[in-house]
Amino acid sequence: IGGGEVIQGSYPWQASVRVRTTVKSVHWCGAVVISPLHVLTAGHCLQDYTKEAYFVRVGDYDAEADDGTEQEINIDEIYFHEEFNRGVRLNNDIALIKLKSRGIRLGVGIQPICLPPSDLLYSPGLNCTIS
Repeated sequence: IGGGEVIQGSYPWQASVRVRTTVKSVHWCGAVVISPLHVLTAGHCLQDYTKEAYFVRVGDYDAEADDGTEQEINIDEIYFHEEFNRGVRLNNDIALIKLKSRGIRLGVGIQPICLPPSDLLYSPGLNCTIS
């Protein structure tokens, strides 16, 4: 969709929700780090398997190579928006993942996303960057 390669560490909040398979794991959905113990993703991404089948990877620049910066953390709990509807419209399609153990070790290449003020209004047609 018109994307391009980025400099390693440019998006330190980017996370990957992954699914375990019998051979290896596969990227399932994107997510963002919001704290050492919490990751935010789309609700529909976590509906197909049990929570034990998923895990979160952060600090990964090249998914096909070992960068030496990756962390993999198992999921403790998944919290769906109380009005999440997986139907045609995917209303309130958001889920909060609580990570197990100590969660994510933050550092130069792994940081929480910068959230905007709660009273910020966005104009229709505003350009944005997605990662």
